[in-house]
Amino acid sequence: MIQRPAIGRSTAVWAYRSLWLLAMLLVLAMPIGILVRGDVWLGPAVFATPNQAGHSLIVIGGDVTLQEGMEYPLVVLLGDVRVHGVLQDVLVVAGGNVYLDHDAVAREAVLTLGGQVFRANGAVIEGTVGAALRGWDGQHEVEHGRRHIDLGRQVRLGIAAGLGLLLLCLITAAAVPWSVVVTAATIRNYPIRSVLAGVTGLLVMPFVLVPLMLSLEGLPIAVLLGLGAVLMWLVGLTGAGFVAGQRLLRGQPGPSSFLRVLIVGLAPLLFILAVPIIGPLVVGAAGILGAGARIVGFVERERAIDALATVIRSED
Repeated sequence: MIQRPAIGRSTAVWAYRSLWLLAMLLVLAMPIGILVRGDVWLGPAVFATPNQAGHSLIVIGGDVTLQEGMEYPLVVLLGDVRVHGVLQDVLVVAGGNVYLDHDAVAREAVLTLGGQVFRANGAVIEGTVGAALRGWDGQHEVEHGRRHIDLGRQVRLGIAAGLGLLLLCLITAAAVPWSVVVTAATIRNYPIRSVLAGVTGLLVMPFVLVPLMLSLEGLPIAVLLGLGAVLMWLVGLTGAGFVAGQRLLRGQPGPSSFLRVLIVGLAPLLFILAVPIIGPLVVGAAGILGAGARIVGFVERERAIDALATVIRSED
């Protein structure tokens, strides 16, 4: 019987990391390719007949003026959109307002997140409006900084969101307890790697999801990927809460149950949501840190096992 040649550990590790590096380069090549093709526009833009967009477009960080409407889907992030002419397809705006001038016609859906839709006299809306619809004089645009903020309502919504997230995290812990423990161990032992993996995933996901969402064929894939990202974030947030609970209960006499550690760690973390702006940022960052740790656990399984072994030895 011929025995197979054994592959050295260093060779296996080198091959594994090379494949991981190649995969990361391919993933990062996608947003670069989108920028090169012109599917993404950075900064303010004015589209008229000479430079009318001939394909779906994503505009990031700038106001957009459509002098003669648009025939393709348009997504604008962190900017206002002023529309003249006919919108033949969907318009999605996040972090800005939509201004429909007197000659504007919206044949499909107009959706805004964190903004409103202002319609001048004569503007026609044939599709769905996914935002508050206001009248507009056609001249003066609304300044974002002057919007009234109901602090009491924000606090109540934050507390309600915290309770809802606490319930979801407890359900996640009951469904995949081992994954939560491994995530927590990876956060404790490899925080820098977890942060880098989480930030990389956060930067890459929009470039992967948004182009898929702009086509009917890619929409189901985008929905599945989005659900997967949300579940990963929930597992990560639960793991981060578990780490926080372990630190808060350090020095307590006797062992603490899994559920007690989770509640002690998650409760103060999630109730930070009652603080406007800062609360969501803190909770979002905690979830991203945990999601990064879960990615490290998937990709570098040996490190996750070592991290878990370290935690078990420290508890013994």
